[in-house]
Amino acid sequence: MCLPLVKANDGNIDCLDGA
Repeated sequence: MCLPLVKANDGNIDCLDGA
């Protein structure tokens, strides 16, 4: 699974790597 951090300017959600 990936943890949503903050929405990037692209509108996509960045995820923690290795989470």
